[in-house]
Amino acid sequence: MIGKQLLATNLPEEQRLPLLNDVWKYVSKTHNTQSLLSFVRCTAAWINLVQQFYSEKEMAVLLSSLASRLQAYPEVEEEVLQALESLLTSLISQLSTFGTAVTY
Repeated sequence: MIGKQLLATNLPEEQRLPLLNDVWKYVSKTHNTQSLLSFVRCTAAWINLVQQFYSEKEMAVLLSSLASRLQAYPEVEEEVLQALESLLTSLISQLSTFGTAVTY
Protein backbone atom coordinates (compact mmCIF):
# COMPACT_ATOMS: atom_id res chain seq x y z
CA MET A 1 0.00 0.00 0.00
CA ILE A 2 1.25 3.44 -0.89
CA GLY A 3 0.15 4.87 2.47
CA LYS A 4 2.38 2.46 4.39
CA GLN A 5 5.32 3.07 2.06
CA LEU A 6 5.02 6.84 2.48
CA LEU A 7 5.34 6.48 6.25
CA ALA A 8 8.98 5.49 5.75
CA THR A 9 9.75 8.57 3.65
CA ASN A 10 10.19 12.23 4.39
CA LEU A 11 7.29 13.47 2.30
CA PRO A 12 8.03 17.00 1.01
CA GLU A 13 5.63 19.48 2.54
CA GLU A 14 4.52 20.99 -0.77
CA GLN A 15 3.45 17.53 -2.00
CA ARG A 16 1.56 16.44 1.11
CA LEU A 17 -1.86 18.02 0.69
CA PRO A 18 -2.15 17.51 -3.09
CA LEU A 19 -1.16 13.86 -2.66
CA LEU A 20 -3.68 13.22 0.10
CA ASN A 21 -6.46 15.01 -1.79
CA ASP A 22 -5.84 13.03 -4.99
CA VAL A 23 -5.53 9.68 -3.26
CA TRP A 24 -8.53 10.18 -1.01
CA LYS A 25 -10.73 11.25 -3.94
CA TYR A 26 -9.83 7.98 -5.64
CA VAL A 27 -10.29 5.88 -2.50
CA SER A 28 -13.66 7.48 -1.76
CA LYS A 29 -14.94 6.93 -5.30
CA THR A 30 -14.12 3.22 -5.27
CA HIS A 31 -16.70 2.55 -2.55
CA ASN A 32 -18.83 0.33 -4.78
CA THR A 33 -15.99 -1.91 -5.90
CA GLN A 34 -13.91 -1.98 -2.73
CA SER A 35 -14.75 -4.21 0.21
CA LEU A 36 -15.32 -2.67 3.61
CA LEU A 37 -12.26 -4.47 4.97
CA SER A 38 -10.06 -3.04 2.21
CA PHE A 39 -11.44 0.43 2.87
CA VAL A 40 -10.80 0.18 6.63
CA ARG A 41 -7.25 -1.08 6.06
CA CYS A 42 -6.57 1.68 3.55
CA THR A 43 -7.98 4.27 5.94
CA ALA A 44 -5.81 2.92 8.77
CA ALA A 45 -2.66 3.27 6.67
CA TRP A 46 -3.54 6.81 5.66
CA ILE A 47 -4.53 7.79 9.20
CA ASN A 48 -1.04 6.79 10.32
CA LEU A 49 0.35 9.01 7.58
CA VAL A 50 -1.97 11.87 8.57
CA GLN A 51 -0.78 11.55 12.17
CA GLN A 52 2.78 12.02 10.98
CA PHE A 53 2.45 14.72 8.30
CA TYR A 54 -0.94 16.46 8.43
CA SER A 55 -3.25 18.51 10.63
CA GLU A 56 -6.42 17.74 12.56
CA LYS A 57 -8.48 18.99 9.61
CA GLU A 58 -7.23 16.17 7.38
CA MET A 59 -7.71 13.70 10.24
CA ALA A 60 -11.34 14.79 10.59
CA VAL A 61 -11.92 14.28 6.84
CA LEU A 62 -10.60 10.71 6.97
CA LEU A 63 -12.55 9.86 10.11
CA SER A 64 -15.72 11.32 8.61
CA SER A 65 -15.22 9.29 5.46
CA LEU A 66 -14.75 6.14 7.53
CA ALA A 67 -17.86 6.85 9.60
CA SER A 68 -19.93 7.41 6.46
CA ARG A 69 -18.74 4.15 4.95
CA LEU A 70 -19.46 2.20 8.14
CA GLN A 71 -23.02 3.57 8.32
CA ALA A 72 -23.79 1.77 5.05
CA TYR A 73 -23.20 -1.61 6.72
CA PRO A 74 -25.66 -2.73 9.40
CA GLU A 75 -23.35 -5.64 10.31
CA VAL A 76 -19.63 -6.10 9.81
CA GLU A 77 -17.39 -9.16 9.80
CA GLU A 78 -14.98 -9.99 12.61
CA GLU A 79 -12.02 -9.14 10.39
CA VAL A 80 -13.39 -5.64 9.83
CA LEU A 81 -13.88 -5.17 13.57
CA GLN A 82 -10.26 -6.22 14.18
CA ALA A 83 -9.04 -3.72 11.58
CA LEU A 84 -11.15 -0.99 13.22
CA GLU A 85 -9.75 -1.89 16.62
CA SER A 86 -6.22 -1.56 15.29
CA LEU A 87 -7.08 1.79 13.73
CA LEU A 88 -8.59 3.08 16.97
CA THR A 89 -5.63 1.85 18.99
CA SER A 90 -3.35 3.85 16.73
CA LEU A 91 -5.51 6.95 17.17
CA ILE A 92 -5.65 6.61 20.93
CA SER A 93 -1.88 6.24 21.13
CA GLN A 94 -1.60 9.65 19.46
CA LEU A 95 -4.15 11.51 21.60
CA SER A 96 -1.64 14.14 22.66
CA THR A 97 -1.20 15.12 19.01
CA PHE A 98 -4.72 14.60 17.65
CA GLY A 99 -6.92 14.74 20.72
CA THR A 100 -9.56 17.08 19.36
CA ALA A 101 -9.84 15.25 16.03
CA VAL A 102 -10.57 12.00 17.82
CA THR A 103 -13.40 13.55 19.82
CA TYR A 104 -15.45 14.65 16.78
